Order: sequence, then C-alpha cells, then structure tokens
Amino acid sequence: MGSLLAGVAHELNNPLAIVMGRASLLEEKCEGTPELQGDARRIREAAERCGRIVRTFLNMARAKPAERRNVQLNDLARAAADMLAYTFRSHGIELQLELAADLPEVSADADQIGQVVLNLLVNAQQALASAPAEGVRRVKLASGIEARRSNREPRVWLRVADSGPGVPPALHEKIFEPFFTTKPEGIGTGLGGPSRARWCVITAASSAWRSAPPARSSA
Repeated sequence: MGSLLAGVAHELNNPLAIVMGRASLLEEKCEGTPELQGDARRIREAAERCGRIVRTFLNMARAKPAERRNVQLNDLARAAADMLAYTFRSHGIELQLELAADLPEVSADADQIGQVVLNLLVNAQQALASAPAEGVRRVKLASGIEARRSNREPRVWLRVADSGPGVPPALHEKIFEPFFTTKPEGIGTGLGGPSRARWCVITAASSAWRSAPPARSSA
C-alpha cells in the first residue's frame, strides 16, 4: 500500500503544480473583477489543498509523524464547509453548522484533521445525492466540548451527521479498511473516508468510532 500511495502522489504532483500556477496567473489577470478573482482564488486554494493531500499520502507511505500545532477545530470546519457549499446547494442538500462558541484549541495536524472533515462531508453529500429524495436532506457539522469527568480531562469533539440511509450493520467492521467502499466504480477508492480518517485521527493521538444506530454516511 505504501508503494501505491507514493506512486499516486508522485503522478499527481506535476499536474497540480500546473493548476496552482495557472490559477495564480488567472487570479492576477482578474484584478479589478472581484467575482472572477474570487473564483480563481478558490481554484488556487483547492489545488493547494490537493497538494497538501498528496503530501499526506506520502507521509502515510513513509509513516511520517504528524506536524502538530495548536489549531481551532471550528476554523477547520468552516473552511471545509465553505469549500463544499456550492456542491451541497447544487444537490439540494442543507449544510447546517452548529459550532460551539469559545471552543479551546487542540494540538493536532491541521491539514490532516481538515482533510478528515472534508472527506466526511463529501461522503455525506454523496450518500444523500444517491439516496431517494424523501424529506429534508441535511448534513450537520457540529462541535463541542465534553463535560469534565472524574477520570479524565474534558475532550473537544467534532461530529458529521447526515439524514442519509446509513451504513448497514454488516459493513461496520469493514469501513475502516483501506480500499473498502460502497460507492460505484469510478467514484469511491476506499482511501478518502473512514480508512484515512482513522489513520489521521490515530496519528493525532485521539480515536475514531462508529455510532449506533448505523453511521449516517457511506464509505
């Protein structure tokens, strides 16, 4: 798996560099046209995020430790939601943010955790887009902090939940396996959702778990 990830990362680097360079030039040429310049900036920022994803793949292949710093989970959540806002609107899906005020910072790799949030939101959107349109289609992105317990310090949490069909109980044990996916061929790889989330979150010295009843998303 390490060799595969390293190979994929290498093949993506060159086209990503071209996209980032052209987007930067386009951003400069659109000066004076705020709407077009904003579109070009979002293309560049998305390409830069893809570049960070590629580096994360390489880190996975090389088992490189996370680059920790103090990060605000709410900022990562808002950035992911902003990046996918148009996609959600175009599919008629409501994206609801319930982020706790005054959330303390946590020590984590911002790129890794941000990508986990983005992947979970994409999974939720794809699950709802392919499900029968019955009732309100909604994805909720929420954050908060646990009450203090006698046996441990309070923990900050971030949760993605959707109103989709959920993952069948028979598949619960497989959703963290690399390359496992329930999506059609050409859409899911099994590397972007729970399997990668597990790697990133464990690297951040935390934990990932399933909720019951069936988790509200598709792998």
